[in-house]
Amino acid sequence: MHFMEALSIAIERGWKTINEVLHNIKSDCAFRDDSSGIKLKQLYSEWNTVKLNSNFTAESSVVEVMMWLKYMDDGLKDELGGIHEEGLGWSPNGDFCGECSNMTCVGCPQCAKVRQEL
Repeated sequence: MHFMEALSIAIERGWKTINEVLHNIKSDCAFRDDSSGIKLKQLYSEWNTVKLNSNFTAESSVVEVMMWLKYMDDGLKDELGGIHEEGLGWSPNGDFCGECSNMTCVGCPQCAKVRQEL
């Protein structure tokens, strides 16, 4: 699950902090299916990317984090060193990955190739 999708759900459900988002999505039965582990891994990976690029914590406001993500000018540098910006991605070695709906290189097939080459 993408982090922005989780934030949108949080707004709809009235969750106030990132901690509430992470806890509720992890425990919410509506999200438990065969791919729930993959969804949670993506969610936490994208949250880690946000933390690497900001001063937000688990107690930060959902609205503040969402607004920051919508209006930030620079791409997000993830834990692998890749950069993602407005639907485009660059792998950790700077190669253009093309369209990328992720906020992180984790799970990106192009970035996985680059990591294998390193």
